[in-house]
Amino acid sequence: MLIRTLAFSGVKSNKTTFVGLALLTTIMAATLTFTLCLYSNLNDRVGQAMSEAKAGDVLLSTNKSKISETFIDDIEALDSVDHVKVTESLMASTNYRSASGEKLGSENQFNVNYESWDDAISFNVFEESQGKLELVSHEESMGPREGEIYVPIGTQATLGLATGDKVIVTIGDKDFSFTIAKFFEDPQIGSPFVEMGQYLVSDSDFTEMYRATENVSDAGSTILLQAGAGTAYQTYTLNIYMTENARESGMTSPELAAEIDDHVDTSSLPRGFMSTEVLTSYSMIVVAITCAMLLVFALLMFVIALVISIHTVSSSIQENFSNYAILKAVGVTNRSLRLSLSIQYVACVLIGCILGTILGVALLPLALQMFAALTGVLAHADAAVPLLYVALAALVIAIALIVYAKTSRVARISPLAALRSGVEDVHFSSAMSIPVAGRPLSLRLSWRALTSAKKNYIGLFACALLLSAFVMLTFGIGASLWTIDDSYRAFGVWKSDLSVKLSDEVTMDDIEEALSESAPVKNSWQEGVVMQNLDGESRAIVGLSDFSLLSGIGDGRAPEYDNEVLIGYKLAEFMGLSVGDEIMLSDSEGNQRAYLVTGLVSTMLNAGYGIVMTYDALEDVRGDVGSSELSYQIQLEDPTQAELANNILQERFGDSVDTTATGLFVSTEDLMILIHNMFIFAGYGMDGVAVLLAVLAVSLIIRRMFNIEKRDLGVYRALGFKPSMLQLQFALRFLIVSVLGCILAAILVSLGGSWLTSQLFGSFGVTKFSLDASPLLIGALVCGLALMFFVAAYWSARKVRNISTNILITE
Repeated sequence: MLIRTLAFSGVKSNKTTFVGLALLTTIMAATLTFTLCLYSNLNDRVGQAMSEAKAGDVLLSTNKSKISETFIDDIEALDSVDHVKVTESLMASTNYRSASGEKLGSENQFNVNYESWDDAISFNVFEESQGKLELVSHEESMGPREGEIYVPIGTQATLGLATGDKVIVTIGDKDFSFTIAKFFEDPQIGSPFVEMGQYLVSDSDFTEMYRATENVSDAGSTILLQAGAGTAYQTYTLNIYMTENARESGMTSPELAAEIDDHVDTSSLPRGFMSTEVLTSYSMIVVAITCAMLLVFALLMFVIALVISIHTVSSSIQENFSNYAILKAVGVTNRSLRLSLSIQYVACVLIGCILGTILGVALLPLALQMFAALTGVLAHADAAVPLLYVALAALVIAIALIVYAKTSRVARISPLAALRSGVEDVHFSSAMSIPVAGRPLSLRLSWRALTSAKKNYIGLFACALLLSAFVMLTFGIGASLWTIDDSYRAFGVWKSDLSVKLSDEVTMDDIEEALSESAPVKNSWQEGVVMQNLDGESRAIVGLSDFSLLSGIGDGRAPEYDNEVLIGYKLAEFMGLSVGDEIMLSDSEGNQRAYLVTGLVSTMLNAGYGIVMTYDALEDVRGDVGSSELSYQIQLEDPTQAELANNILQERFGDSVDTTATGLFVSTEDLMILIHNMFIFAGYGMDGVAVLLAVLAVSLIIRRMFNIEKRDLGVYRALGFKPSMLQLQFALRFLIVSVLGCILAAILVSLGGSWLTSQLFGSFGVTKFSLDASPLLIGALVCGLALMFFVAAYWSARKVRNISTNILITE
């Protein structure tokens, strides 16, 4: 009863401090709850959705002409393979129009696989109810009718598609127009980061489209990610299922893919296998990066809460020294006093954790709806995450133990010490070295206050350091991704403003001359891509005629000869390769050839598993592709003139020039915009909260210091100091400490910021991210953050105006 009474009275007398601490803990717990539940729910849902869709452990979508019955029999003959589901499908150039007829996305995308609803695996379908998405099982859905199409939910984010919009499939000289009736949950390749989609149509529509592909010549021996209008291929989609014995033995889907690659001849396949684990990692890329940023933010808030708790418990003991001495004189034990103090903070933190958990769970359903477009699945909001409660318990216990340890000072309280409220003798620096006189009086007094009680400002320094480092890091990321072009460079990819495929009578010089006045050409190059199977997984091989496009070469150099390649850092790590090693690739006839690794490249291409070679070398790898040698990508001096340039070429050359967009990353432009906006808004949103936390921290710290120094302030007033001077003195102390913290933060971010963000974006394949830590940006942030601390301290110190010389009598 006594401990409870003491704890209650302590909270009541310092309710402002405990309310602020509870608010800070609530935000921390809400962030932690939201982050861990988001990641856990989505990760679990991807696996669950795979099971509900009856998806295979390994997926293969490839040219039908390259698949034989013997090939499928060889796969099924493996002891680890239970069976193979073979689905007829097709790939064709695709365009999108809104319900009103406006163009959506890029023209002639060629990364869509079409399947019949009846033959595909069992996808769930989304229904919209009162503005919320809900899942309907495959068995309960009727499937698309004639003229209708079901598309993955991810197309909402990348293409801005909605029900009622049109999907136009061009096969040869015939267009098939479909109306989007519903979106479906695709845990296999529904994430935009797979850069390939599968759309579902009715059985009758698929049959008609499939027959139409028979009249289109198979111009290449490979499935290309780039193709002109009308190009189409008949394909097979293979879902390969692992046996239960293999699963129980611990075999993973990548190991199954590697086993198939080792025992079955896959050299002629134009596209490789994709294991369930790899596909899941694609779905979780953005989730993992977002959660990593939020976890850092939650950890930052926990450290600040810990710093404030340590600071306030120390100042509380000093402020109530006399009261504790009286309590000890009447028989209250040290243990009771320490427990009452600890209970105050533990109760405050517990309340904050409970409120934060409730808030985080309440925000979860909305976030899961938004992330459905990035992962391809819709997860149910479930707060039953053991790691969350273990983490919250650990944080509460940590604060409880540290606060209890700080209360050991109560044991030193005695009636004699109580006469001076526990304040030790203060040593001031020599007046000869730091004279307290002249015009900068407030600054000199502030400096003396700092040097006389350095320990009181350690908490403020820690808060300034951590908050400043976080803000500088997020601002540096934001500056590196400030424009879409900056985002392309940062992620090691490139884009073209215009594509041209030339007939024999037109040259690239003619194109440049035609555009020289209205839309001058900045750069032009040739590029191509093919997918190939390496160690059981599908990898992208890109050919370039101009390596100046690559901004992420971190080790080695670009290829100079046709037997040299650049490889992504993730692929190098996966295959144990480094500069100077050799990598074996198949040529167009299925023969293995050795290529020298001349460098490693940090790029989002194939999530860091891509390969880059010369354009001529790629021709040997993928074989004859018709007139591809006359296909060019163009960057204009002014990218906004792309439509004008297209019109000029069409008017001057007509059918002699095909301007269908065929750039390698033409279909990823919407995705890049999505990534850009997400990191910009999320980063600056967290910065806004961090600034509010800084104001809260300053307010709590300065309030305790203000109560401790009431007598000193009374002395200042007696000596004739005006309240405005004392208020300025408080603010200057915080300015000095925050400047030191900001400068140290700037040094740390400048030295280690790029490394830290490279770890963050590593799952993208961008392992050499260049953080914008320019002196101008860092200097501006140091000044801005220090000014923010100064203003917050000046505002929080306004209560000094209520101090009068009467305090000397009452004390």
